[in-house]
Amino acid sequence: MLDLIDKASAIGWGTVISVIVLAILLIPLAVEGWNRLLKSLGLVKKKTLQESQREKEIAEIYQKINNVQADIVGKQAQYHLQSVEIRDGLARDQAALREEQKEIQRDIKQMSAMLQEYIRKDNKRTIATLRTTLWQLHKGFTDQGYITPDSLKTFKELGKVYEEAGGDDIYHEKLEPEILSLEIRYPDGSIYKMKG
Repeated sequence: MLDLIDKASAIGWGTVISVIVLAILLIPLAVEGWNRLLKSLGLVKKKTLQESQREKEIAEIYQKINNVQADIVGKQAQYHLQSVEIRDGLARDQAALREEQKEIQRDIKQMSAMLQEYIRKDNKRTIATLRTTLWQLHKGFTDQGYITPDSLKTFKELGKVYEEAGGDDIYHEKLEPEILSLEIRYPDGSIYKMKG
């Protein structure tokens, strides 16, 4: 090794350094020239083939990524439009339901009023029918001069229904007092007579 150093000193250190720098600069140019020669001849190195394959694969991956991004963006816009349509449809349906609900409420109010009127008229008919029945029973019992326990029970029940339906106090003022003043007779075979 000392022998090499002595030879380098003989040539001159400036020359040795210049040769080394020149060699370092020329090596890449030589490699590039070699690669151009091979390319012009249509020959390809294995490393170049691998690099080309990698570049192709990377380009394909980028293309797939771009396609997926475009698909996502496209579908996002499509999904947004669908969601707007769904929202608008729901808003229309809710508005229609509100209108139907208002109509149903009006119908219910109308039916309620009709039912109240029917009940009022029915109560009037019930009162008239019960008043007639009570007067007929009253007349029959007073003409007969007595009343049975079953008849008294029936008379009182009719009087109670008459009052609940809105009948006036004719029942308490005249009919009931006169019936209660009658003699109570127990007919043969009466369950009341057996208990007593």
